[in-house]
Amino acid sequence: MNNNKINFQNFFFPLLFVFSAIVVEIGTFIALNFGILPTYFMLDFFIILIFASLLFLISNKIAQMVLIIILLILQSMLSYVNVTLYSIYGDLFSFDMIVLGAEAFSVFDASFIKWGFLTFLFIVNCATITLMSLCLKKKISFPIKSKTALIVLISFIISQAVGIGGYSVQIACLKQNNDTIYETYFENDKTLYDKLFIKSEALKKFGTYPFYFKNLLNLTFGVDDYDDYEKIKNYITQNVVYQTNENTGLLKNDNVIVIMCESLEWFGINPVLTPTLYDMFNNGTTLTNYISKSKTNYSEMDVILGSVPTDNSFTNSWHGSSSSLLGNNLAFSLPNKLKSVGYDKARFFHDNIGDFYGRETTHSTFGFDEIITLENMNIEDKADGLIGHSSNYTKDSDMIKSCIEQIAPINEQFFSFITTITSHGPYYESNKLGEYYDILDNGKLAEFKIWLEENTEFIYPTDDEKYESYLRCYLATIMDLDRGIQFLLEYLTNNNILDKTTIVLYSDHNSYYHDLAYKMRGLDKSEYYNPTLYNVPATIYSTKLGAKTISDFTCPYNITPTILDLLGIKYNNNLYMGYSIFNNNFHETIFVSQIGGIMNDKIYSENNAELISKFEITDQEETNFKNNALKFYVKQDYMNLIYNSNIFDKFPELINYI
Repeated sequence: MNNNKINFQNFFFPLLFVFSAIVVEIGTFIALNFGILPTYFMLDFFIILIFASLLFLISNKIAQMVLIIILLILQSMLSYVNVTLYSIYGDLFSFDMIVLGAEAFSVFDASFIKWGFLTFLFIVNCATITLMSLCLKKKISFPIKSKTALIVLISFIISQAVGIGGYSVQIACLKQNNDTIYETYFENDKTLYDKLFIKSEALKKFGTYPFYFKNLLNLTFGVDDYDDYEKIKNYITQNVVYQTNENTGLLKNDNVIVIMCESLEWFGINPVLTPTLYDMFNNGTTLTNYISKSKTNYSEMDVILGSVPTDNSFTNSWHGSSSSLLGNNLAFSLPNKLKSVGYDKARFFHDNIGDFYGRETTHSTFGFDEIITLENMNIEDKADGLIGHSSNYTKDSDMIKSCIEQIAPINEQFFSFITTITSHGPYYESNKLGEYYDILDNGKLAEFKIWLEENTEFIYPTDDEKYESYLRCYLATIMDLDRGIQFLLEYLTNNNILDKTTIVLYSDHNSYYHDLAYKMRGLDKSEYYNPTLYNVPATIYSTKLGAKTISDFTCPYNITPTILDLLGIKYNNNLYMGYSIFNNNFHETIFVSQIGGIMNDKIYSENNAELISKFEITDQEETNFKNNALKFYVKQDYMNLIYNSNIFDKFPELINYI
């Protein structure tokens, strides 16, 4: 062909990329049930155009093809991960989760695979590659001289100008409403884009390319001005209120053991299979309306720290030396608070390897003196390395037995935090739990079924052999936890320290594997907004506190202030996301899940604008919900400043205010 003529082929690859990227975006939004395209689709389009314009700089068609394939595969991978994460947790991928890739893969199960969406992505990518391959048969490359080269250069400049200019115009046109602080947060798309503080809402409004472009910028450069020390100091020191009540100091100087139980459900606590747990929950201060939609690492931080940093992660390496937040002085953490009033040591226990979720490094920053993980445990029949797909996790009972003298050292005033693992899932038969299967199969499973139907609203999966098998395997794991708790209580009793030890036991989240949590409640997967789905067990067990039932809404954010309150340890409630369950403002608590959703026991919302409830709720309840959510996000912004500024190292005098 004459090089002095315009060759449409020079524009075919960029146009094909734009078209394919938009098709993948449409498929992703449909799969996520977000509609068809982002609210600000042109913002998405202009960033796609910026990427497409880079193709004009490459003269070789094969190189162009390779770049397009890389970009589309990356987009497809992000889309597939998002569709999968959203269906399991209600969460979306962000770049700070990259270091958790090994953890995610190790617990991935074949039941998570979205075959329909995977097929769609395969077809789109194959069709694009096929069209490019057909084009290559006609012309491999074009010269970098003559009018064609000039046209290509002009095309690059124009497409870049249109893309960058259009992006800038779209950013300027984002809805902004700053009349009130509420509107600044929840009716202001510019704020949402700047902070991406509600991931699902941000992706829904802006699309894949803007979301990840901004996510990468925020992770690299930060969201707020972490050097505004006066603002941070004023927040910490002003309006400090320490409420007391009739229970304040009731458990003063008690040893404390916190046990976060993996995927513990109310139906796992029963007199037939788990009598020790059943007794604890009947004789403790039990939170019957405790809501937690979370992942294990977040549920740990909710209680160890009383909050979770959302501008940065403890396990990322993007943010330079200050990032991963390691080495910060987190004087307000639960272990640090207890040590500040005389507790000898704070120890963390988990029957998985230490680098899972980075615990061997993060938890020293949290304030733990010793981090005892699988590598350090003298257990004969323990799992081999990283947890995998076999469900053959180390038994929780073995962890407790092997570590009992470290968990409860009789000559110390101690704080121990235990995270269990056996009930994680998937719920397939484990060669470590054979004795429990024998008990279940020899009549106890049938007895449990009768108890469940007569005493609860849970639904035994009688007509579904697959789910009955999942339930049987799940129950075996909780039976093992029960045996471990029984051993712990016997040890405390035999060493005369039960009466001066408080045990806080709570679930990190429901049994999401195989959708068992839905099945047992008779809920459809579309009913993710039903708070009942996230109602899991929590109790405070103390012979001094006695048996009480707290039926009001509670969540993980209440646990740390409640522990400090009961121990009589003065604390600054500005530094915690919830309130003690015994304080007057306890009902201002709201749960904002780090994996998506704002909720209490009656209302669920993705964005604090559209509220969903299966109950009849009053206008006042709606108003309270929205106001409490606003208070949470305002406090979260300040906590992010505190985390990222390392303020207590820079200004040690502020420790007097924690």
